[in-house]
Amino acid sequence: MGFLVGEDDDDKKSSLAKSVNDTFSTAKSIAESNASSAKIMEILEQMDGVYSRLSKTMGLGRESAQAIKSSLGDAYSDVAKLGGSMADIESIQKGLVGALGTNVLASKEAFKDIYAAASVTNQSVDAITKKFVDAGYNFNNIGKETEKIVNTARSLGVSAEAVSRSVLSNMEALDTHNFSGGVDGLAKMAATSAGLRVDMSTILKAVDKAFNPEGAIEMAAAFQRLGVSQSELLDPMRLMNMSQNDPEAFQQSIAKMGASLTELDEKGNVKIAPGSIRRMKELADAAGIPQGEFAKMSKAAAELDMKMSKLEFPDFATDEQKTLLANITQMKDGQMQIKVDGKMKDMNEVLQGFKGDEEGLKKFLSDNQPKSNEELLTEQLTVAQKIAANTESLKGKTGYAMAGTKKGEEMIVATGTIAKAITDSFNKELDISKMREGLDGHLTAMGDALLSFSKGEIDFTELLGKASTGIAEFTTSIGDVGGRVLKNLSDEGVKLREGNPTEQTAYYGTMKLAGIAADAEKIKTNPIEDNKAVNKANPINTDLQKFTGDYRKIVEYQKPENLKGESKTYHSGKLNMDINVSMPAGMDKTTFESLMRTPEFKEGILKMIHDSPSLNNKSNVTAKG
Repeated sequence: MGFLVGEDDDDKKSSLAKSVNDTFSTAKSIAESNASSAKIMEILEQMDGVYSRLSKTMGLGRESAQAIKSSLGDAYSDVAKLGGSMADIESIQKGLVGALGTNVLASKEAFKDIYAAASVTNQSVDAITKKFVDAGYNFNNIGKETEKIVNTARSLGVSAEAVSRSVLSNMEALDTHNFSGGVDGLAKMAATSAGLRVDMSTILKAVDKAFNPEGAIEMAAAFQRLGVSQSELLDPMRLMNMSQNDPEAFQQSIAKMGASLTELDEKGNVKIAPGSIRRMKELADAAGIPQGEFAKMSKAAAELDMKMSKLEFPDFATDEQKTLLANITQMKDGQMQIKVDGKMKDMNEVLQGFKGDEEGLKKFLSDNQPKSNEELLTEQLTVAQKIAANTESLKGKTGYAMAGTKKGEEMIVATGTIAKAITDSFNKELDISKMREGLDGHLTAMGDALLSFSKGEIDFTELLGKASTGIAEFTTSIGDVGGRVLKNLSDEGVKLREGNPTEQTAYYGTMKLAGIAADAEKIKTNPIEDNKAVNKANPINTDLQKFTGDYRKIVEYQKPENLKGESKTYHSGKLNMDINVSMPAGMDKTTFESLMRTPEFKEGILKMIHDSPSLNNKSNVTAKG
């Protein structure tokens, strides 16, 4: 095995060891995130926060929590695999509500498609969602429509980000002009604009100028006066038709007109010919395009024409393939060059190799073939990012699944119910109005003492005594709050015990805080018999059933028939009792002392007294309760 790891190759050893450790560490973190009750609870709390934020936007109450959590949780794994997070999913849902104005919940496919579309185009989720929805597109189709935009840009060798941004910025044009194929046509025009290095909105202003008969007639007349030779630009009817029904053709004609004003200088740079500068300004004004933008577009069009004329394309090459090849070709020292396998090569020599080989050309251009957003985004991730994304997509699945279930919702609500029971217990004792009244009484007494002292009715020693007494009484009343709070917690717990299943689940936590329940670790719980099949099929319910099982155990402890004790009763006019009590098995001393203070325990004592054979003489009485 020396050829795998040399005995003296420490670097390879450490690299292999690190790889193995990383693999085990990853597997451990995935397992822990799906099996640890603490990790599961973290996700339940995370999803409750997601619900809370979205409910404020959507104006929904707790009854919708499970639906929101299940909808977003279902999408997590697919989105995480693409490098996304729950925050991204939440952002998409919020964006949909804002764009649609309705409380629609997206499917997991829609979440994945919109996330991929935003990532591939490098546009914000809000922008993509709102623009497409406002243009009348169903949000479930956003993924497919953006794929058209990206693939159009790729097929012409221009920036997908620039084309996507241009399309989104000019979506309103779909309502005012007829683009062939809708978004397809708009994307084609945006891609051409990107290749011409001009903003599509600039061209659309020129298009709008020829939209009506008056504007078309005026523009055609100006072009004729300035010596334009292109027939489609000299005919008002054709100008108007292109403006309304084929803005892309209008743009191509204007670019071709501008290209005729350029020349190639001795260094191989394209510039406006010195004798055409004045004419260029007049043509720009006639077209309604800023002069700087018109000049930039004219030079880009001339450069593309030059490449197209010098490249020797195979006969079977399509117009789209020719444009792509021209856009990825570099002009250097009068030569058409392209980088292949890290080396600069003459483009015509490369193209010669594809004579009669149509499939070979397609393979050469395979990087620019249509792909789905998901495929493209996955390929764009680094190897490390892809590994991390796949790992994250497997983490926390149990928690996200539980968050969308009725039981999971009961667990998280029970946590809140416990917290409310605690705060209610304190509120009863720390009532501001009662505290104010108490303070007022004590301070009034001290004020009266000061007045008596000022009148000479009491001496200084008596004044200090009265003041100390008032302060001590107030301090004592505040200090008693803790005991009364525990009593209130016990009362709150009894109320919860009689409530619905969620409140009964919360009962355990409340009573534990009151000192009535033992630590969870010390209580041996029995599985709920009628849920054995559920436990086996769905282990995620274990925590909830443990809470319920603990609750039932405590209730059993509190039943009078389970309070086993021995009572010796003596009666001579008034009742004196000496009770010896033995603790039930499995209960500690602190817990039992707390239990003795409950109403149930007192009922058990009364039952012992009631069942005693005689209370009229001094005989010993033993009662089993």
